[in-house]
Amino acid sequence: MKNVRPKIQIESQRENKEGS
Repeated sequence: MKNVRPKIQIESQRENKEGS
């Protein structure tokens, strides 16, 4: 479950960079 929190933040940041 600890890996789910950081994974969501990392995926959200990666999508934000690709969306830009």
